[in-house]
Amino acid sequence: MKKIFIAYCLLSSFFIFPASYFLLSTLYLLLPNLYAEEVIFQEIIVRDGQTLWQVANEYLQDPQRWPDILKYNHLPVSDPYAVLPGMKLKVPVLLIKEYLRAAYLIHLVNRVDYRRKEENLWKKALTNMELYQGDGIRTLKASNAEIRFPTGELLRLHENSLAIVRPEEKREEVNLLAGELRASRAKVITASTIVEPKISPSGANPEFRTKIKEDKTTLVAVYKGEVDVTAQGKTVTVPAGFGSEIKVQTAPSLPIPLPSLEIEPQIKTAPAPTVTQLPITTDKERILPPSPVIQKFTLEMTLPKEIKKETVAGEETTPAFLQYHLQIAQDKEFKNLLIDETGAVSEKIELKHNLPDGTYFWRIAWFDPHELESKFSEPQSFTLDTKIPTVELFFPQENEMIAGEFIYLKGKTEKGVQILVDEKIIPSDEEGNFEQSLLYPPGKYKLTLTAIDSAGNKNILTRTIEKITPEEKIRRGEGKLGRRIVFTPAVISLGLLSLSIITYVLIIILR
Repeated sequence: MKKIFIAYCLLSSFFIFPASYFLLSTLYLLLPNLYAEEVIFQEIIVRDGQTLWQVANEYLQDPQRWPDILKYNHLPVSDPYAVLPGMKLKVPVLLIKEYLRAAYLIHLVNRVDYRRKEENLWKKALTNMELYQGDGIRTLKASNAEIRFPTGELLRLHENSLAIVRPEEKREEVNLLAGELRASRAKVITASTIVEPKISPSGANPEFRTKIKEDKTTLVAVYKGEVDVTAQGKTVTVPAGFGSEIKVQTAPSLPIPLPSLEIEPQIKTAPAPTVTQLPITTDKERILPPSPVIQKFTLEMTLPKEIKKETVAGEETTPAFLQYHLQIAQDKEFKNLLIDETGAVSEKIELKHNLPDGTYFWRIAWFDPHELESKFSEPQSFTLDTKIPTVELFFPQENEMIAGEFIYLKGKTEKGVQILVDEKIIPSDEEGNFEQSLLYPPGKYKLTLTAIDSAGNKNILTRTIEKITPEEKIRRGEGKLGRRIVFTPAVISLGLLSLSIITYVLIIILR
């Protein structure tokens, strides 16, 4: 009947409004795609000797739906009673029996354990392993795990946490027994509270955090959407930007605004300690940097007066924000956390963690006195660079005696490194080569050469030289001095020119 009606509309539109015929036809073709739901699959393993009917009977709620397995898999036979080889099949999750539906442990950091429903022994979890109805998962210190449910729901379990997973048809359930987790669509159940996000087909998925404190108080913080929090027969709807505190045998508190600190913290890094190289008397000296040092850094911020501790009439007021929550990772998604710490808020926080050189991402959140946590800030990046720049110094050498008007400097450093001699910038090319003729009056000098990279790391070396005139060189005589006299290119060129003139004059005289 529906098809007849659509055909009637299309024919009518063709004769009455020809232009609309094309539009209606296009919409008709697009409608199935617009309303088609994404099919989520679970992978099952066929044992040797099983038939398609046996697989359907074992896994499907309705074994008569075995043609759906044919629809999504390329099988060597279509006969449901024919024996299949051992293989993997994709089966729509919603067709599978509830207790056989699996969630997947898609990511873990450090030690994460699991326990099957019917077992008592905890075992070490592995990435991409399956978690079934009633299975337990726990994270230890400095560990975390990400679990993907059949519907695509992603749940993140933080350190020192314990949860029981229950993949469901429409709404997954998680029993949180200890610690904390972040979820979107999953229903979270603690010993005293039911946390149920409100799912709207047209709206964005909620985003919330549930935490169990040491005194068994449950905390719920909502960052997107709305969440219903139920305890002691009372339900409180918590909107985005708010949280709720649920103490044992107590109804949920009314929504509490999450902390919102309008400041912009900055991570500041200090360059590595300056390295001064001892001079070495060689024809060609290569100044090598020492082994890289591990750098410390600080988190600095300007705090508003209202959150600083102040003394009023002899009493200390309580600040609105007590702690910060800082995370640092090498990936922008913060899956592999290198630093995950909390501490008291202050204008300058010394970070005692040591990190090797590299680029990192960081974000920060705030805790209020209830321990409700704000939303994390947008990720920002910073770079640690403690490598001392390398310098090759060809000229001059230590204790050189230089005759001529200029002191000739020549060497090579790394690309992008700035060279200074006695605080005067020496230009270098794209490859780091530098050379310069420096004008100094006769006398003894201690030249200080400094190589500075973009991170502020310095490599300093010195050269003790003596600048003399050509006359002084002749008067002293090289043998008496017991030291080498080095001529600059300008002096050598002048000598060659003089030799050419003398030779030319002698040729004319001899003729």
